[in-house]
Amino acid sequence: MRTESNIKPSARLSVEAFPPKEGAACTVVLFANITGPFERPASMEGADPETYYEYDRYEVATTYRENLAQTVEASFDQWVQKAKEAEEAGEQPTEIEILQDRIEKLQKENKEMSDTIDDLIIASLGGDDFV
Repeated sequence: MRTESNIKPSARLSVEAFPPKEGAACTVVLFANITGPFERPASMEGADPETYYEYDRYEVATTYRENLAQTVEASFDQWVQKAKEAEEAGEQPTEIEILQDRIEKLQKENKEMSDTIDDLIIASLGGDDFV
């Protein structure tokens, strides 16, 4: 949702988890398309003009996990797109959808780690000569 504030978001996302406990419900707040600063004329005579920023702000309910912020940052555009689609549809994802998304991401991370481990094993055996 397009919004404005006199404070510019300091990061593209924040994770709101109280407490930040593995498996607990949390909210990821995404900030996109940040523009500004703009100035609005003073509301009273003699006052300084008001500075503000405009940006898209989205909230996505998910499950807290270690490195959640890094995971979201790595696929930031996909998270924003899903948040836009959910906002347009007027629906928040169900817990099952959140868990399915988490499983897909964990499977992808697992595959990447397995590939890295395979490369390290090959390198420790003397490189590509044993492949």
